[in-house]
Amino acid sequence: MPPTPRATRYEVLATKGAEQFIVGFTPRVSRMGLLRVMQGVGDFLIVQCGIGAADEITFGFNHGSKPLAYAEVSGWRIGFTGRTERDVASQPQAAQ
Repeated sequence: MPPTPRATRYEVLATKGAEQFIVGFTPRVSRMGLLRVMQGVGDFLIVQCGIGAADEITFGFNHGSKPLAYAEVSGWRIGFTGRTERDVASQPQAAQ
């Protein structure tokens, strides 16, 4: 029996100025999918992004041809790049 195909997963990237890092990947290109990825690495994000107890997360959508969810916190923007996990594996340096 052939292996079950895995759902396409999309890259979530955190950026602040010239700094950036991959937060994770999710098959859900939505605000809920973004939130799930962020929750899954919450402790890491708190440290890496310098998130304080009083900081608030705001959510929005870019206004490109396909609106993609993003979050902003502590000067960081965390959102979908439009690249898939396969894209990242084949061209890791091309992060946006």
